[in-house]
Amino acid sequence: MDFHEEIYAPPPGPPEPPRINCLECEGVFTTSDALHEHVFTSHPIASPVLLHRGVVCGSATLLVQRATKPADWSVVNCDWTRVDEVVVPPERLGEHLSRESGFVKVEIGNMRTNTTYKFDFAIAAEQDLIGVDNVLEQLLDKVEKVAEFEITPKSISSDFLDRTAPFDTARKYAEGIAEYLYWLAHRRAGGASDVALDREKLNRSAELLRHMHRPVALAVTSLISLYHNHFEEAADRALSRGLHAVAARLARMLTAGAQPVDPGRIVHDLADLERRLIDKRTQALIDLCRLPIDASATDDVAGFDHIYVATESYDRTKAHLFIAEYHLATGTPYTERLIRAAGQNGVPEHWVESRLNLIGDEG
Repeated sequence: MDFHEEIYAPPPGPPEPPRINCLECEGVFTTSDALHEHVFTSHPIASPVLLHRGVVCGSATLLVQRATKPADWSVVNCDWTRVDEVVVPPERLGEHLSRESGFVKVEIGNMRTNTTYKFDFAIAAEQDLIGVDNVLEQLLDKVEKVAEFEITPKSISSDFLDRTAPFDTARKYAEGIAEYLYWLAHRRAGGASDVALDREKLNRSAELLRHMHRPVALAVTSLISLYHNHFEEAADRALSRGLHAVAARLARMLTAGAQPVDPGRIVHDLADLERRLIDKRTQALIDLCRLPIDASATDDVAGFDHIYVATESYDRTKAHLFIAEYHLATGTPYTERLIRAAGQNGVPEHWVESRLNLIGDEG
């Protein structure tokens, strides 16, 4: 398996301008300079603000896993700054933070008030990241080649976490992968879903991996997004054209206001890494959602095994959405019942209303 395969990217287009919200009003700006001028003129006694790569830092500890440059940091409405109780001139704050590591407390203030931020600088060395990738590859190889060896909490501990321990700077990266593997092990074992525990593990995994532009991180975070039915995000992060196409199709199904979209079969495959990081239920749903939306797929849609999704609300939503769209496109007489069933299984009300209106218009 090649963890360094080319990452799929959609055709380039003009980048969206950044959106920086003023914390004092509803103003939105595209540069920190514009925000600074606005605050200076419109909110002369506003609170000081720290921005990281154009995004206002929040109250929760911010994990920083990618190296930063001084220009990545800026302050607004700020007269003074301190880093771990050491006074730093505001104009030198970016330079200072770009050299930091570990846990750091930053205080910024003006004559009116002050704000405190906390950061965890965990910037991994490339060799350590490669080391973690290699250990994961060996674990997945072992699953395929060794009879009765599976991903379990025990094998995650002994064959992944213990073996990635020497790659200290990439500990957060390894932890993010491990959280996903624990969820995957439980799902492959067919255990009953624990919604709260699943959400905790997958959210923690996504938090640790979302800023890592590496094949493993993109594969894991896109699959997490697909599982949670965040289809646009899954499409944006997808490692392969196959997963991108499936997620984008589902996203368009939810937003289209006219006839069902994308009638043809999705012919692109998943990346090898994606295939090795999913379970049978997810694979069955992806296979279902790749089908052509025409009469040629009637038997496949009718034969879809709902046992795969009987216990998972997120899975039921995907299955009901696609099946209802399929029957709407092919004009079966019980389409209305399927649309209403989709609405009872997590598909948004606006979709239900638009599809029922479509049936009424056609009638």
